[in-house]
Amino acid sequence: MARDTTKTPRSLRIAFFGLLAILVLAPLPFGSNRLWAWSFLSIVIGLLTLLWTYGVVRMPGSIRIPVRRHLPATIMFGLAIIWFLIQASGLTPAAWDHPIWAEAAAALGREKTFGAISLDPNASFDGAMRLLAYGAVFWLALHFGRSRRLARRILWAIVISGSVYSLYGLAVQFSGSNTILWFDKWAYGDVVTSTFVNRNSFGTYAGLVIIAAFGLLTWEADEAASLGIANRVGIVHMIDSMGARVFGLLVALFITGSALLFSASRGGTVSTAIGVLVFLIGLVLYKRERVRRAIVFAGLILLGAAVLLSFSGRELASRLNQSDTAVSGRGEIWEFTREAISERPWLGTGLSTFRDVSVRSRGSELSPRTAPFFRAHNGYLEMILEGGYGGFLLILGSIAWLGLWAFYGIVSRHQEAIYSCIGLGAIGIVGTHAWVDFSLQIPAVAVTFAALLAVACAQANRHRSESRRSR
Repeated sequence: MARDTTKTPRSLRIAFFGLLAILVLAPLPFGSNRLWAWSFLSIVIGLLTLLWTYGVVRMPGSIRIPVRRHLPATIMFGLAIIWFLIQASGLTPAAWDHPIWAEAAAALGREKTFGAISLDPNASFDGAMRLLAYGAVFWLALHFGRSRRLARRILWAIVISGSVYSLYGLAVQFSGSNTILWFDKWAYGDVVTSTFVNRNSFGTYAGLVIIAAFGLLTWEADEAASLGIANRVGIVHMIDSMGARVFGLLVALFITGSALLFSASRGGTVSTAIGVLVFLIGLVLYKRERVRRAIVFAGLILLGAAVLLSFSGRELASRLNQSDTAVSGRGEIWEFTREAISERPWLGTGLSTFRDVSVRSRGSELSPRTAPFFRAHNGYLEMILEGGYGGFLLILGSIAWLGLWAFYGIVSRHQEAIYSCIGLGAIGIVGTHAWVDFSLQIPAVAVTFAALLAVACAQANRHRSESRRSR
């Protein structure tokens, strides 16, 4: 997107601000984790993609992402979507159909007239629609994020809105209202969940906001430290040069970090810590010619985390000391999921069908204690079960390629490599939390992650001359 917006087609400008609106508003209705919410979200994203396409036709020069960079990931993601649609289509050989179709026909005393790989084709089509919407958010953020100015706007939108949601969650917690919007909470009433239902989903979202804020803070502090921080004069200059944006980011980090700790989400907190560690490692690699400054920044971040824990970590510490029966329950359902995978390792059961699989088998294989689980609480196992190993490897491969693309920005040590640190930190958060929960299946979390990874990739192969022109 060109810097001179007077020459930019209106459709592109509308598409960009529409993308920002998606990132800001997606967490509002329960993380968009309701049928009406994610359906509306998908429709809006589709319309924004059409607007972007129309604008690109009018201004072909606005596409500045080399096809070779994203082609492998695009192909793998596209093949995965095609496979998921095939699972739900009913056009596959009868031998591939899930046994439930024959069982249903026998129970009704009728001949089998329809069958599919998926237990629930409608749910699988719906799941494919959501994946396409997340892919479209990535696509839009990738092309808009090529501009350094627009990439920062995307990050600021995520940080500001995420801080507001975190502040709302803290206000609800300390006011004792025990509500989500105007609804009484029906789960996790004693912890912060903001506008999300599940504390772990909010924990992952808060972690992504924290990574984005750290990235912005690093830029601002780096500019303030331009005269050096090797001595007392340099440190005084850095503090004196910090503007309102730096202190605003510090406040945002304190609010969001406090909300994360008061959510008492162990998985969210640990995954955020790992994501921040990945960010710091990337930062040190990026600034390897200025290691002292990078180490100082890393130390300040760790010091801030320690201070935050001292103020807000009591709820989390209390939960870490508890013997939570959910841990053993998850172990049992993970074992059940592995057994279900072994029955159809390559065909799968169709997207969004884990609930159907668990309900079908709970009578004989799930104890009453684990019966309420309708997700695998492990994103990797659940994707293998539903998409088969082929679908899982295609999705995992596409994300891995994008991670390598972002990492290229660090090893090439170009000027905008901090975006790469943000993207890799985001992968660290969602990749870690996916081992113990399903947060990436929450639309608000997925679109936020897609946007962060997209701007990391978009900026990963910028040259210094391009960076100067786009400021």
